[in-house]
Amino acid sequence: MESKQQIELIINSNDEAIINDIKESLASLDVSQGKPARESGVITILVIVAETLKIVNELLKLKENLKKKQNSLDKPLEITIRNEDGDSIDLDDVTSEEFPSFLQSGNMDE
Repeated sequence: MESKQQIELIINSNDEAIINDIKESLASLDVSQGKPARESGVITILVIVAETLKIVNELLKLKENLKKKQNSLDKPLEITIRNEDGDSIDLDDVTSEEFPSFLQSGNMDE
């Protein structure tokens, strides 16, 4: 059985419709919402725990879906992925080739 990874998605929005849309897109993963990092509440943090391949596939799908929706948003949506080691990468910059090794650096054994 493949070990699970835990990552955080840091989203530059607290718009409930946008956050719910992202959560729905990732419904096949174990997603929980963290408390706002600041009083201003300008970001939302989602914590995801799943197998590496599943995370990779779902986040690449999310990336494509968000590209299609960017024109209808008031401001560009920026999503940063942070692994358990604290390393970060922008969702826009992630590729299917480098993403698994990025996730593996923060390995959670079950």
